[in-house]
Amino acid sequence: HLAGTSGTAVIAALRERAGGPLASILMTGDTTSAIRNLPQDNWLRVISKPVDAEELLNLVHDMTASAQA
Repeated sequence: HLAGTSGTAVIAALRERAGGPLASILMTGDTTSAIRNLPQDNWLRVISKPVDAEELLNLVHDMTASAQA
């Protein structure tokens, strides 16, 4: 929840400005069904807080590698 909006809304706006898919990582402390029931999105990964630095770096690496493929 970012000042009255959500991370998914921010990602959608950035994708619209970019004019296409944009690999994104959503870091959240929210564990409600709203997060668990997000629509399938091949360009989005959700990671729960607290975030382990090594896990985040591995995720960024994997996503950038797959975006370049």
